Amino acid sequence: MKKDWLAEFIIVSGLIDSVSLRERERYMLNSFFRENKTFKQIGKETNISSDRVRQIVVNAYRKMSINIRELVVKSQQLERIKGEKKLIERNLYNTKLELQKLNGIVIKQEQYKKSHGHPFPDIGLEQLELSTRAVKVLEKMKVKSLYDLFAIDKWDLETQRGAGMKTIREIRELAKRYKIDIN
Repeated sequence: MKKDWLAEFIIVSGLIDSVSLRERERYMLNSFFRENKTFKQIGKETNISSDRVRQIVVNAYRKMSINIRELVVKSQQLERIKGEKKLIERNLYNTKLELQKLNGIVIKQEQYKKSHGHPFPDIGLEQLELSTRAVKVLEKMKVKSLYDLFAIDKWDLETQRGAGMKTIREIRELAKRYKIDIN
């Protein structure tokens, strides 16, 4: 049996002690790899033939290799699951933010209906007189109609790429004209 880098790693790292081997297998592996004993020397110590020692060492080494492969696969699966968990947590957080936004929209719409006596008019962006840049900024924010303006807030608007001071002022004036408060 060839003493390769994997065998050396297994012995040095202590993996040999964590793998489920019988005591006799563990003893023979340690003697062969750590103490550099021959199969014949190990056979004399344990009162079995050198060929049987070789068989036991080879089988124990295979068993250990299989266990290590299983550990590697399980480790990779665990890493994949951790990644999926992070993705799910991020999606859950984004969903929670969306729900909070939607809840805020409903509250703002109810306040509008209470103060004006009628529901808010749903007018599409194309019907409003807005600059092309303002329309593009609102489309990036997924605002398709005046009704959707309830969902945006000051921070979202000001941090939107492509929204300069003039565009922000134009969108705020539009919201103010329809009595929508962008905070």
